[in-house]
Amino acid sequence: MNSTKLKNSSKEYLELVDKMNSMKARLDNLNDLEKELNLYRFDFNKNKDFSIYKVSSDFSETFDIKSLITHLVEETVIWHDHEFPQIQNNKEPSENFEDYRGVKLDADKILNSIEEFNMYTTHSNLVYIAAQTTKQSAIFLIRDKQNPLAQAIHEFYQSRITKGEKAFQFIEKWIKRFEIGDSFEIKLYGGEAYEVRIISGKEKISLSDKGMGSLQAMTILLRISSLIQLISTRKWISTYEFSSDFNFSTVVIEEPELNFHPALQSLLADLFYEVYSVYKINLIVETHSEYLVRKTQLIVKENELEIKPNDNPFCVFYFDTDLKQKEMPYREDGKFIEEFGTGFFDETRKIVKKMME
Repeated sequence: MNSTKLKNSSKEYLELVDKMNSMKARLDNLNDLEKELNLYRFDFNKNKDFSIYKVSSDFSETFDIKSLITHLVEETVIWHDHEFPQIQNNKEPSENFEDYRGVKLDADKILNSIEEFNMYTTHSNLVYIAAQTTKQSAIFLIRDKQNPLAQAIHEFYQSRITKGEKAFQFIEKWIKRFEIGDSFEIKLYGGEAYEVRIISGKEKISLSDKGMGSLQAMTILLRISSLIQLISTRKWISTYEFSSDFNFSTVVIEEPELNFHPALQSLLADLFYEVYSVYKINLIVETHSEYLVRKTQLIVKENELEIKPNDNPFCVFYFDTDLKQKEMPYREDGKFIEEFGTGFFDETRKIVKKMME
């Protein structure tokens, strides 16, 4: 055999050895994977809901919720890993093993949920807006804690929102749509009281001289505007991946339609839809207004909110005379899947029917 053939055969031999070693390494890897896969082949109760776990541990009184859950998860995983090899050797599993296993498999999901919950409870805002039922004086006292409008004015003024900012433009847009005026100004007197003037063209009118509907609308708009300003100045929001779809703020409004005529009652639905979709603020609204509810149906239809992949933000709960809660899901055409009980949508129909008799 000449030297060339010897070199070639040696080279081929070495290549075959490399291939064999590579295949052996892959086989070893497959064996390791099979052992790992056995972890998921344990024949436990397949009907168990592994979103519910029953595990326990001893904790210090100084533990916060995040530390408590983290400690519990880590300790439960240790219990699982201690018991699992024994089960592989045909030992009967303990009555708690299924719970240990569920926590181990969902450990990351549990810890991420706690992180999200902790983030929400730390930074969320809850605003309550009561119905405006009393006539106002020209001066709004800061110390008048029982006056929702006075407190809304004070909060807005303290937020240092200036003309041209997004929160200010929000109010200007909606006071025009609610036919209150074109703009407004707030003056502070002696650090004790405010005066609010509505600007309509070249005129300036005291807010107290406007109707009760205007007072109700300004209370809502000022509170929401202050919240918009607060959200826009919170730098921490951009640091969380879930923040773009995560609403940290909720506004609870009691009878927003009070003192509004029907057209403006229906306009409230447009306002709330913008507040939710543009400014990422949740709303819980208690209302007796058929016009407001009807307008949500039109918004659902026009924006195809019940057609995937769109997400319908409106959720209506109806409380009948027995105070029983009934959810009213929407159809794609905006109509409700089920009918309201008597005394709400059917009242107009009843009156018209009697008039025609």
